[in-house]
Formats: sequence, C-alpha cells, structure tokens
Amino acid sequence: MAGDGNHQPILAVLAVLGLECGHAQDQRIAQMVHTVWTGRDGAPQGITALAQTPDGTLWIASYKGLYAFDGLTFLPFEPGPASPKLSPRTIRFLHVSKSGELWIVPSGGPPSSIQDGIVTIYDRFPDEPIEDMFALQEDSKA
Repeated sequence: MAGDGNHQPILAVLAVLGLECGHAQDQRIAQMVHTVWTGRDGAPQGITALAQTPDGTLWIASYKGLYAFDGLTFLPFEPGPASPKLSPRTIRFLHVSKSGELWIVPSGGPPSSIQDGIVTIYDRFPDEPIEDMFALQEDSKA
C-alpha cells in the first residue's frame, strides 16, 4: 500500500560494532546482526537526513521533526525548558561538529545547533539576517 509506512521497513541497520573493516569483510551476511524498524516500532517516516553524535545517538530528521534513536527507541526531540524550539520547517541536513554539537539546517530558515539539549538559533551573521543556508562547513579550528 503506497503511503502506509507501517508495512514497509524504513530504516535497516546493519550493525557490526567493534569490528575492524578487514574482519567484517570476512563475515558472511548470515553472521551479521541485521535489524529492521518500521513505523510500528516508532521509526519516523519521510527521513531527510541522518547524523550520529559522539555519544552514539543516531539523529534522524524527517518531515515530522527531529528524532533521537539510541538503538532501542525513537524519541522526538524536545528542547530543554529554557531553550527555544527548533524551526518547524523541513530539515535539509544535519552535521555533527568536532565538539559534538548537532547542527540542524532547515529548508528556508536559519541554522541551529543542539548541545546538551539546549537549542541555539543562528539567525544573524554578524549583523545580516540568515534566511536560508545551502551548505555548512567546519574549518580546522572548529
């Protein structure tokens, strides 16, 4: 059924953690762990971007917002109480900085970052408004 995400796997993860590339190549597919999550498991639909932070959290951007996946559960991101909310616009891409911040770039809006549950919105640089961003790059000094 078209559009019914409950019947089609949307996220398949082939996880071979802690193995070196050469060792993983020696394994057969039947020896690897393969798990599929669907909408029935809480997996978001309409995925637009993925990124993994140093703590192991897989961040999933979808048409319905940002989700954190810890390997067991999908949780919609909720900012801390004193933190601004993320833009409701579709997330164009995600980036993890060298310091571990998750950067979010929406379609048609200013970028933001998340560090320890706190959202920072970067809507000016230095005095000019940022209305849209098409690329995000980190220099060697972070």
